[in-house]
Amino acid sequence: MNDSIISIADNKQVLLEDLPGNNDLSIGVYQQLIKESSGDIYNVIEFKNQVIAYIADVKDNDKNLVDAFLKEMISDFLEKKGDKSAVTAGQTLKFIQQKYAEKKVSENHCISIALFVLNENNMELTYSNAGIYLPPMLIKEDGVTLIKSQERDLSAAIDLENYECNERKIKLKPGDKFLVMNDGFREETKAGEKYGRNKLEQIVEENKKLPIKGIVNKIKMDYKQYIASNHCSANITLLGIEYCPKINNQDVISLTSDFSELDEVKEKVKDFLDINCLEFEKVMIGFHEVLVNAIEHGNSKVKDKIVKVTILDTDDYVKIIVEDEGTGFDWNKLLDEEEIYDNWRDSGRGLRIAELACDSIYYNVTGNKVSLIKEKVN
Repeated sequence: MNDSIISIADNKQVLLEDLPGNNDLSIGVYQQLIKESSGDIYNVIEFKNQVIAYIADVKDNDKNLVDAFLKEMISDFLEKKGDKSAVTAGQTLKFIQQKYAEKKVSENHCISIALFVLNENNMELTYSNAGIYLPPMLIKEDGVTLIKSQERDLSAAIDLENYECNERKIKLKPGDKFLVMNDGFREETKAGEKYGRNKLEQIVEENKKLPIKGIVNKIKMDYKQYIASNHCSANITLLGIEYCPKINNQDVISLTSDFSELDEVKEKVKDFLDINCLEFEKVMIGFHEVLVNAIEHGNSKVKDKIVKVTILDTDDYVKIIVEDEGTGFDWNKLLDEEEIYDNWRDSGRGLRIAELACDSIYYNVTGNKVSLIKEKVN
């Protein structure tokens, strides 16, 4: 792959880090597979001020082969385009279809793919898909819009001369989010009852003002509660991007890991929350627990190690980020629904308190940075 093509994600079942060096965009992803060797793949690529992202259902094909094929084809396409013009989702998908047909794959094998491209220069997003997917969601402060999808898979049996990719163009504004997902949520069944598309849309509508990572985490927690201790019966993948909202005010505080500055930092955070958020006292309890965890467990009370607290104030929410210099932890396991109450002690208790106090809480990949979100009063 060309060095100028940066792969951000590679089928990791975690919430993704954001794009390197880009504070305007944020990525959120959740995946739950029946088994690791099957099911969906996803990827996020950054190339010359463009973000290319997709999820794909490999169906009866070999997962690793399809993964490698898609990466190779997209890389080839981007290198051919070079600096000549901006890439769009429809162009990319048509190129993939042509190459798939040239490979002379069995007509019985096909690929479903949902792909979007965001041009960072003008914030225009293009979307195209092949195969059955739930309609993507354009999430704005005033509501959620469903984007129409086409249902024809990529297949070697397609007549290329008559093949057209339907493409949607959307101009993103600060605070807008775009979310794609497979149809696993519609297929997932427990005790004869389907999870369903309506449930998914309801969660997104109720949490539309949250950051994309917060929305994705809300869906994840609801879905995990739905399947409880049972294994999922359908492969689940959703992937979203956000044009981050304008920051009205912010503060960055660094403190040593000996508790001497704890009260001072808490007072600064309280000032942000007091005038903006209801039940800010509960958030302060959660923030206290997260901050103590960062000092005690993250930095192991090593005084020379720093905990950084970042407070961001937007029109819709206050975001508090706590980052330590430790090696992190497996937060997915600790906050798993099956283990929450078994871990009602030490760091597990603190994280659970924080989770209950805020509208959303999520972590970076390694677990040494946690973000607390509290919606503002209208």
